[in-house]
Amino acid sequence: MRPIVEGSNSADAISPLDGGAGILLLRSGTALFGSTTFRTNGVNAGLPVNFWVDNPNTASSSELSSFAFSRYNSMQIDVRRRLSRGLQFDVNYTLASRFNSTFDSIYIPLGIARSTGETPNALKIIANYDIPVGRGKRFGANMNKWLDGAIGGWSLNMTGRVQNGQVVDYGAVQLVNITQKQLQSVFKYYKNPGDGFYYDLPQSIITNTILAFSTSATSATGYGASGPPPAGAQYIAPPSTFTGSSYLTSTPTCTFVSTGVTNYCGQPRDLYLVAPVFTRFDMSVKKTFPFAKRANFQLEVDILNVFNAIDFNPVISTSTNQNNWRVTSAYSDISNTFDPGGRIGQLAFRVNW
Repeated sequence: MRPIVEGSNSADAISPLDGGAGILLLRSGTALFGSTTFRTNGVNAGLPVNFWVDNPNTASSSELSSFAFSRYNSMQIDVRRRLSRGLQFDVNYTLASRFNSTFDSIYIPLGIARSTGETPNALKIIANYDIPVGRGKRFGANMNKWLDGAIGGWSLNMTGRVQNGQVVDYGAVQLVNITQKQLQSVFKYYKNPGDGFYYDLPQSIITNTILAFSTSATSATGYGASGPPPAGAQYIAPPSTFTGSSYLTSTPTCTFVSTGVTNYCGQPRDLYLVAPVFTRFDMSVKKTFPFAKRANFQLEVDILNVFNAIDFNPVISTSTNQNNWRVTSAYSDISNTFDPGGRIGQLAFRVNW
């Protein structure tokens, strides 16, 4: 069969050919069905009127379905200590997985994909401790009021969490010379000494991925002016990366068609990575100074983000521009409240009577 190509110049001819056999067939069908003369000739030649389109006399059609669903599995472990001898704490660990249903096409009506809104692992801590030193306490119960004013009446409290970063979806891509587990192990925030910017993937992988996505339909290799990635290099590639005379995702029994299919010739549908672990601890120190009979004055020092940890938003990119791989924004919670990003201290005064 001789393929039919739209247009008369080279640019029009390259466009359908660049997409592979599936896209060429689709573009050829569009060209034939889009012409009233061609449709008439097809019917006269014995083709059914719905050869190219199921319902040719209908401008548009839709289908409503109530099959959408989500799935959430979770396990929690909670360890608590009630207030005893001045110490109280609550430690909670959560392991979770979340999936959402997907609609790809009427031929594959329902699929399931990992949600990017989940936090796979989260450890949270709340602790309060009244130091048992001072008048009426376990140690120094009878000390004089001046000594009690100096070393008595202290209390500490802490809140903290250690959790995975957000789940990110690179979409329909393939990994070359590297596994998902290996890529996950190098998915970390760092400052590149070369340009002073932050990234979350090694520069070698970024450089080779840029080469892999720099394709050209007019070059002999199928890649841009910089050429293909070096042999043996590790990188992320398009699902239909052209290498010589074949597509990496196509086999004798499996041909890449579109990003709507559930599986790419034995490869996972999408590439998911989990952003680096986020750690945040806040601490507070409070001193109570009693005066009169029942009154007291409290001085409190709060230190937020004690360890000066910064949580970034990971970058999801397959861009051919190095600048688009930079990490440029900080974490924000579900209420879009941005993390200040640094250590913050504050003083609080309180008088009780």
